[in-house]
Amino acid sequence: MLAGREKVVYLSAHARKALALSAEETGIVLGALEKNDAGAPLPSNGYYWSLAHKSDYVAAVAADVPIGIDIEKIRAVTPGLYRRIASEEEWHLASEDREHLFFRYWTAKEAVLKVAGTGIRELSYCRISGVVDAQLVQLDFKGEPFQVRHFFHDRHVVGVVDVGCPVEFKVANATTAERIP
Repeated sequence: MLAGREKVVYLSAHARKALALSAEETGIVLGALEKNDAGAPLPSNGYYWSLAHKSDYVAAVAADVPIGIDIEKIRAVTPGLYRRIASEEEWHLASEDREHLFFRYWTAKEAVLKVAGTGIRELSYCRISGVVDAQLVQLDFKGEPFQVRHFFHDRHVVGVVDVGCPVEFKVANATTAERIP
């Protein structure tokens, strides 16, 4: 069983396979997948892309506008993480199960921070401004509004920045990056 850096490299390779599936599905032709000095993906052939992975599943998306995606497995977290991810005001925006909501908020914020190219270091500037329904949340990042759409599979939450076009969600197994029917 892989661990540490080897596991990350392995999962990243499968996330890139999932990215190829996303690009193919939308007719996008990607070139080299490069990142800037901060580790944020650079446009490839004029297209934007984003990857995420967990031990069991990978997620990826390609688009003609800046895009971000994140995946997390729903699991127990410490009370300190709840306070770090959202303010009391944000928690009161929805009445759903807090553990489930935690991962919706986490994936939404992470997806937006990926669009911004800043990563987790600017988490405190990313705020949930509304919970539209069980799949859509609204966020504000430094005065700019965003929407993130959520998809759910096998106790995992995927958040993808809603760029105003339909998103079709397909599950990819982390070991093969093949779609799961």
